[in-house]
Amino acid sequence: MKVSLSGDAGDELFGGYDHYRKAQRIWRAIARIPEPVRKRLARRLKSLSSAGLDREVTSRRVRQILSRLSNLSDILPAPTDRSLYQLLMSPNRDSRVWLRDAIEPQTQFEALSSWESLPELLQRMMYLDFVSYLPDDILVKVDRAAMSVGLETRIPLLDHRIIEFACSLPTSFKQRRNQGKWLLRRILHQYVPPALVERPKKGFAAPIAEWLRGPLRHWAEDLLGETRLRQEGFLEPETLRQRWTEHLSGKRDWSAGLWHALMFQAWLRQQKVVPGRTKAAAELAAERMTDAEVCQP
Repeated sequence: MKVSLSGDAGDELFGGYDHYRKAQRIWRAIARIPEPVRKRLARRLKSLSSAGLDREVTSRRVRQILSRLSNLSDILPAPTDRSLYQLLMSPNRDSRVWLRDAIEPQTQFEALSSWESLPELLQRMMYLDFVSYLPDDILVKVDRAAMSVGLETRIPLLDHRIIEFACSLPTSFKQRRNQGKWLLRRILHQYVPPALVERPKKGFAAPIAEWLRGPLRHWAEDLLGETRLRQEGFLEPETLRQRWTEHLSGKRDWSAGLWHALMFQAWLRQQKVVPGRTKAAAELAAERMTDAEVCQP
């Protein structure tokens, strides 16, 4: 086989991602609460969850609940649906915690003026993923994987006529009854058994959390060594070492944030950057540690 067809872009064009519904559901719930009240509640939840997670909690279920409370405390103060989506999609929500002398980069959310002109949150989320996550992550992954074995990929849903048609549809044709890609499902039901169409969505996530505690532990330990971090001068050694220790112990799952740090450290070593800060490398560190869509496991 020389050519294969890919179904990529269906989620971005027809509202299929689970996090779209999650963001809408959360915003509907918290937007009713005055922002000052949400901020006070967030501080209480953060204090409660941090105190619980710092203890030696053996119950996995309890740790999961405390982690969710911690995540909720991060997103509760969001003043707008835009900031809520940014928080939901960013594993490193405050670059100042991870970076020394953090340089705040312009995020994708701020760079895209078209984001503001779209009337509905679902439309804004789909647009952002379509111009960032899709070309910078998903399509790169597919092309590299396919071309590594000499296989050409074609993506019919990226035909400009389909894109224009999808963008002309109201969101009710994309999301209905808490289900995404509604129109595509209706079409598929004419040709494919419902049992195949309605299967649970499965991504390609790798078990990074387990790998970092297992086969990748020595590799990560080398890149996150305190002496190395201090000599290079980009990342905060105290923060990274603390979170690395907490992750290894199973107290918390910091795998998403640690993975971003490890990708930067691996790049830095590959480039043989001389220890000592440079403006270009500092800016890249800020971009990679705060970008909502880069290097997600």
